[in-house]
Amino acid sequence: MEKRLVRAERRYDPNQSVFHQLTVIRAEVRRCLSKVDSLRPADIKALEQQIELLQISDDRFSLANLIAGLKIGLNQMEPEDVLETLPGQKPAAFQFGFDGDRIIVVDQPLRVRDRDKDIAAAALEAATEKGVYVGEHLALSNCSPRLRDAFRAL
Repeated sequence: MEKRLVRAERRYDPNQSVFHQLTVIRAEVRRCLSKVDSLRPADIKALEQQIELLQISDDRFSLANLIAGLKIGLNQMEPEDVLETLPGQKPAAFQFGFDGDRIIVVDQPLRVRDRDKDIAAAALEAATEKGVYVGEHLALSNCSPRLRDAFRAL
């Protein structure tokens, strides 16, 4: 976030109010970085409010996304909030567990639906048919025997 703020500051004259706003936000980000192990929801909320006051929309939106990431990291967002933050995207479902004093991601078995099995079988059949067709044409061409053998093995 600090790097993005520095880049944004470079685009503005130091006498502009936007430059001053960015400087204030960057100071707040540095303050948060200095106590990253003890960040509170109030700290993130204060940073979010400063970003909402920015007069430049491009930077405001990108910084708001970074704030959303902080909220997710601090478990301050409900699942509905995450869906609103990621419109048109499907967030992946993860399950977390503990391994001693560490948080780990628990592997979830892939659940296959019958419809997915049918689609995969049809795709495999089509690929096999096309493979036979291409293999026959390669056999009649003057391509390298190694290419024909590799394609046949594939």
